[in-house]
Amino acid sequence: MTVRTVDTIDTHTLGEPTRIVLRGFPALKGRTLKDRSRDLLRSHDDLRKALMWEPRGHHVMFGAVVVPPADPHADLGLVFMDGGGAVDMCVHGTIGAVTALVETGRLTLPRDGALTVETPAAAVRVRVRGSKARVSSVELDGVASRSVATGLHSEVGGRDVVYDLAYGGNLIAIVRGTDLGIKVQPRSFRALLDAGMEVKTQAQKSWKATKGRLGPWREVVSTLIYSRLGAGRYRDLVVFRDHSVDRSPCGSCFSALMAQLHAQGSLGVGDWIECENLLELSFRGRLVDDGGELVPQLSGWAFITGEHRFRIDSRDPLRHGFQLA
Repeated sequence: MTVRTVDTIDTHTLGEPTRIVLRGFPALKGRTLKDRSRDLLRSHDDLRKALMWEPRGHHVMFGAVVVPPADPHADLGLVFMDGGGAVDMCVHGTIGAVTALVETGRLTLPRDGALTVETPAAAVRVRVRGSKARVSSVELDGVASRSVATGLHSEVGGRDVVYDLAYGGNLIAIVRGTDLGIKVQPRSFRALLDAGMEVKTQAQKSWKATKGRLGPWREVVSTLIYSRLGAGRYRDLVVFRDHSVDRSPCGSCFSALMAQLHAQGSLGVGDWIECENLLELSFRGRLVDDGGELVPQLSGWAFITGEHRFRIDSRDPLRHGFQLA
């Protein structure tokens, strides 16, 4: 009999969970964090499932493994995972991890509150507002974002739907709720979920058919369905793989949306906007010009919800988790 213990801190960022793995996860191999993300899936997928799937996790659980940064100038390294695999960039997970590590004294802030966090997508700059005891918000300079393609077509419920593709750390399909004939509101949750999954599935199939002509990304990670609420205000719902829904407005998706709005002439560089989730909780963001690249600046907050010491017992037939949905 063997028992592995894994220590974590759980947070939520505007409602979206992050399970931050502190100890007990094997060292991830690789020169870069992208290599280590691949090693997580290749060598330690059973442990990912054990932490993300039931009975320890749930359908929308998300995780961040704390690793030594590969970049000597970075203060922290994070490799992300979820129930379906891994992603290169996660804004809500970065905000949650930084908040948890600072508030528990595991990460020391410099006087100006600025840190560099290395992710598989890129090293990003964050600024922590508040104090070492209580973080009020985390501001993040995201991955350079851009519009990838516009005016693409999918069929949803017999309706021809136009969607766009944009990159904000992950490749995102973007569609207006009005084009789907669905209001972006809580009581439309099921219809939004089903429509978003249809768009994602068809967008991924079409993306694979391009064979890399439009960009290097392997996957259309999610569908963002949005509506405009007023001047500088938007609401979204984000659907990932396996019918999972981001409870936050999704920072990388918000970055992609800002890049797409800019490409359409609807958002100027430097103009602040807000994007809320169905819980009416918002990320704030803008695009800044950095040497010709559009870099999203975002602000959000997170709270610690618990600290855990998980036991993975070799006698347990469900030790690596399960999914029924």
